[in-house]
Amino acid sequence: MVDLKIENVIAEAEFESNIDLQKIANSIKDVNYNPDHFPGLVYKLKSPKTVTLIFSKGHSVCTGATSLQNAKAALSIIYKKLKDLNLIQNEKIPNITIQNIIVSYNFKKKLDLDKVSKNLAATNAEVTYDRKKFPGIIYHDKITDITVLLFKSGIIVGYGSPILLELDQLLTELEQHYT
Repeated sequence: MVDLKIENVIAEAEFESNIDLQKIANSIKDVNYNPDHFPGLVYKLKSPKTVTLIFSKGHSVCTGATSLQNAKAALSIIYKKLKDLNLIQNEKIPNITIQNIIVSYNFKKKLDLDKVSKNLAATNAEVTYDRKKFPGIIYHDKITDITVLLFKSGIIVGYGSPILLELDQLLTELEQHYT
């Protein structure tokens, strides 16, 4: 296992079929709603620090959480606030689904990207490395659909899975075999 740092968790919930976003904007100060520029309402929480987009059909997307628990807590807090103000009618907290987790990891040593990209090219993955276009390797695992960015500094970023263990397993394998 590698020591992953969760950078961002993206979670979704369905609050209800139709929501009056203007009514929410008029009732809550920590929201931005400008339908001429964006069709959703932007709800910022300070704790846990997140931004949630809420759309008129009830769909919501929370981003910015640094843990799975914080993503779920943010959506639960927003649901309870909307419910307490009678802005939604749902009696039950909606199911919260983790859609994506973005993590970072430091290999703690510099990477020879030319060598690593050649090693990775022999795998069952799409590997792109063109230092003139992007300063790192883009590794897309076809089996898990996870994408990993590897940088010369040894910093890597992984995304594309709602399951932290999948990200951890792939990054552990990369560290053991290709660095």
